[in-house]
Amino acid sequence: MTSLTFKLNIPLSFIFLLLFPILISLGFWQLNRAEEKTEILRELQEIKQLPAANWENEGLQSGRLIKVNGQFNSKQYWLLDNKIYRGKVGFEVIMPFYTKGKVALVNRGWVQGDLARRELPKFETPVQEVTITGRVHKNSKNVLIDYQSSSTWPKVISRVSIEEMVKDLAGAELDHIIRLQSDSPAALPSDWPAVNVLPQKHTAYAVQWFAMALALLLMYLIYSTNILRVIGFSKASDSDI
Repeated sequence: MTSLTFKLNIPLSFIFLLLFPILISLGFWQLNRAEEKTEILRELQEIKQLPAANWENEGLQSGRLIKVNGQFNSKQYWLLDNKIYRGKVGFEVIMPFYTKGKVALVNRGWVQGDLARRELPKFETPVQEVTITGRVHKNSKNVLIDYQSSSTWPKVISRVSIEEMVKDLAGAELDHIIRLQSDSPAALPSDWPAVNVLPQKHTAYAVQWFAMALALLLMYLIYSTNILRVIGFSKASDSDI
């Protein structure tokens, strides 16, 4: 019976010791993300059962339904670039909405853009006071994309940054955006997911990382030991007979 032997391969061992813990850590990180997203979805489902709240209430949770009466500023608004809706490229329209001396940021939804990027989109905006319904959305910072903005109104922006956007609105102090419900006045087409990545996808990513770690471990064992001979997948050489 062939016994298991190990032959140290320094370069291979270095690569294995470097990559294996990284792959395992990434797998567990994705599992943690899946748990976080599951909890977020559970909380959002509970919040959606609550009645509409007054927008002026403090401490509104993300996802809370609100109703508010006011008027849009159709002269100054932002166009969030590179947004996809049903396979088409366009913008999301974010407008200031003035109510009782205060201002809210309202994401009205999506408009199609000019593929040649020669003209900005045109759309209708109510000129009179309206009562809108929407859900509070507290935007997470995307550190991978720098905030960029054109200099004139309407401003085309690369990502939502409430801190930067409120600098254009004197006296505004905001930590969220209102995303209009599809049946609200002034609503444009929209399809906002509750989370950007579903828990199932995070779990699938975790499986991939763990599979890569397992493949790396098997390769290391195959090239550093005689495990194939031990388990009978490789014939012994004449000298072993």
